[in-house]
Amino acid sequence: MAEPWRRGHRIQTLRQAFILRDGIMPDDFRLPDRMSKTPDSGPLSSIVRDFEEPRRSFYEAMGWEGHGERAGYPLKDTLEKLDLAELIAKYGC
Repeated sequence: MAEPWRRGHRIQTLRQAFILRDGIMPDDFRLPDRMSKTPDSGPLSSIVRDFEEPRRSFYEAMGWEGHGERAGYPLKDTLEKLDLAELIAKYGC
């Protein structure tokens, strides 16, 4: 992994750890109604929007737990790879 990408990944993982520390869980994040509700009529009325799968895929791509009650928690291997081993006891899955 190129160093700028690694640094960005590390920053985002630290940010996620701060969010979890403050008690904000993935289920607390919601899209605005205008983005998440299906229109009652028109060409988009038959489209079903599923935001859980993209969120799960993002978490897995970041090296975080993708599902279950620990969704969004960084995986132990990810923390080790990013030199964040001191966070394993509290956040590592």
